[in-house]
Amino acid sequence: MRILYFINGFDPGGAEHGLLTLLQAGFFSGHELKILAFCRGHGALADEIAAKIGEHNLILTSQSEEPTLRTFVGTFFVMLRLIREWRPDMVALSLKQANLLGRLVAMFAPRLHCVSFEHTTRYRSRRAAGIYGP
Repeated sequence: MRILYFINGFDPGGAEHGLLTLLQAGFFSGHELKILAFCRGHGALADEIAAKIGEHNLILTSQSEEPTLRTFVGTFFVMLRLIREWRPDMVALSLKQANLLGRLVAMFAPRLHCVSFEHTTRYRSRRAAGIYGP
């Protein structure tokens, strides 16, 4: 199975370390995995993950520590192209910004299975909540 895992970045948080734990435990063994992120984030976690999956399977749309609006827009098109060219069977979304953008992109790929890890209970912005759903 081809899996595209989409996460905000690699800050030293629970969701980010959860991904590393899944990799260390062999959760994705036997599958083709690519990881897409808006930005590098703070710390060396991106390097640890790249060492586990291979540099060519880690796609950072920005080398910055923080994503920008420009990065979000660019990532939309990177993800859309990656889905069309690489044709994953499933996309896994982790953290709220990746969930919002990933769900928007998934609307253009109706055959794609979309799995969402929701690490938050609610959104501060009503507009974001409307896009995200009930």
